[in-house]
Amino acid sequence: MGFTSNWLLVQGKQPEQVWEALGVAPSGERSDHPEPGLSGAVRPDGGYLVVEDRAEEGVEDTWKLASISLGCTVIGVGEVDGAGGAEVVVWRDGRKEWGIAAPMDEGGPEVDGEVPAGVLRRVERDARYGDDDDDPDYFNAILRLGTDLTGYQCGSAIEKAGALPFEVLDRPEIAEVLIRFPDALAEALAAKGFGPSPALDGWRTWYTADTPVPGVTAAVVIATERERDGDISIKGSVSILSAAVAEVVAGLPEEARETFSTSNKKFGEIDQFRFELDRQSDSPTSYAMWNADTVAQGVEWVTRYLDGAAITEWFAKRSSLPALLDTAREPTTAPWESNPDPTLMRGTIVLCALDGRAQEAATLMRWYLQRDQFHRWDSRAGASAWDAAMRERFPDYAAARDAD
Repeated sequence: MGFTSNWLLVQGKQPEQVWEALGVAPSGERSDHPEPGLSGAVRPDGGYLVVEDRAEEGVEDTWKLASISLGCTVIGVGEVDGAGGAEVVVWRDGRKEWGIAAPMDEGGPEVDGEVPAGVLRRVERDARYGDDDDDPDYFNAILRLGTDLTGYQCGSAIEKAGALPFEVLDRPEIAEVLIRFPDALAEALAAKGFGPSPALDGWRTWYTADTPVPGVTAAVVIATERERDGDISIKGSVSILSAAVAEVVAGLPEEARETFSTSNKKFGEIDQFRFELDRQSDSPTSYAMWNADTVAQGVEWVTRYLDGAAITEWFAKRSSLPALLDTAREPTTAPWESNPDPTLMRGTIVLCALDGRAQEAATLMRWYLQRDQFHRWDSRAGASAWDAAMRERFPDYAAARDAD
């Protein structure tokens, strides 16, 4: 039985004072909803909201409310995962004024201190709302009370708070990592021709660069994860993508579109290579940072992979349409698969067709269909559906295929 979420509304203190009381610092990472861990947001009324998502203890066991509430008022709310437990507590100037919690068994709510009579009446009324034969629902009644008192509902955005009101809060040394690492990495990648790009998939950081191939962009992609001990772990990959390919794929019949098997088809990811697949590198497959002194090593970890033989060769094999035509015939880079990558093959065919190389696209498709084996994500039927869609979309390709 663990707490799904705890949150506090602090009234009468500036965010900086709340951070100091909690022993945390802002990280610069913002979102419209609380991220796992600790997040803070300034409410439209000036109160400061602190949310611990995926909390493991109750509100008063998680935070020292006696010290946090000195010189202000703190309203705390907790929601228990799977057990039907909920609590609301109110502290003012270092002292607990009252608390109310849903019972863990039959009976009325558990109260502590002088709970205002209006609060008790409201909870009883809300708990018994509905069918008279139903048992009182103190869990949701107390959560509604907490929502009304704090202006926040677990997992929801804050109304009228503007875009991205929540900011991740962390230990000061970890917050410094989260602030410094993106700038340091951007500077290092800029020297290699890669610039920051919008988060195409919503959770990783993308740095992109033009390539010699018409309509193709190269990308370095960094995923940031929080370890159980609070350290910041990074993993990386490189990829090539094409908005032109994405546009073509989006316009194909569903049976063909679904054979372009990549989770990132909406922005035309044609191929990708994860750092962890680099068997030529002696670097760890991920890197953890825990203070400002480790940021430089984290950046070096990324650039060491990018400068390594495996990724240098990977990009070289995708640096021109002739190179892509050759690479599309090779086994995929995944060590557990000996067949060509079906997405790279399909993307290469589209790029050739768009570039007036219909004959080369048709030759690659014919070779692929004559194979005895296919990648585990592909089949002869899927490849044939793709071929038919290409014929319909590109008349020159259809003529080249008919001439085979």
